Amino acid sequence: MISDGNAGLATPVGIAAPENYGPRHMVFHPLRPQAYIICERNGHLLTYDWNSATGMLSLTDDIASLPADWKGQPAAAAIRIHPSQATLYVSNRNHNSLAVFALGAAGRARWVGCFSSGGKTPRDFAIDPSGRWLLCANQHSNHIAIHQLDPVTGLPANQPPEFFSTASPTCILFAM
Repeated sequence: MISDGNAGLATPVGIAAPENYGPRHMVFHPLRPQAYIICERNGHLLTYDWNSATGMLSLTDDIASLPADWKGQPAAAAIRIHPSQATLYVSNRNHNSLAVFALGAAGRARWVGCFSSGGKTPRDFAIDPSGRWLLCANQHSNHIAIHQLDPVTGLPANQPPEFFSTASPTCILFAM
């Protein structure tokens, strides 16, 4: 909402997203004027330029978070930016994967690839503040997969995950 400076109601600001994309979650880049939205229905990552003075968002990029040859039903769920600010992650529930995007100097995302979430239905995930660990809540595997990351680049360290058993995890949050 944007206030006109009066005590009255603020004017709501909307976001233009392509039809039938199903925007699900949004994150703002911590330093750059960009916002990123993951769309549930088609698994696309939308990049927006953000005008902090007006609150307006302008669509600048639209990238798939799944391999081009994958034929299943997309169902993207969560989105996070690594503390290094060089990498962005998206969970793909039906593909049982985490998509990795490199964030360039101008904040533009480039799809790097996907890696296994370590289970079924990666509903949510979180990256620890040090940037070394990504914890993924695999809802239908009844566990949290703990993936090692390179803390400088934010890229997966290509080590097999460790697991923590828990019933139907759906949310992970690091509280500070």
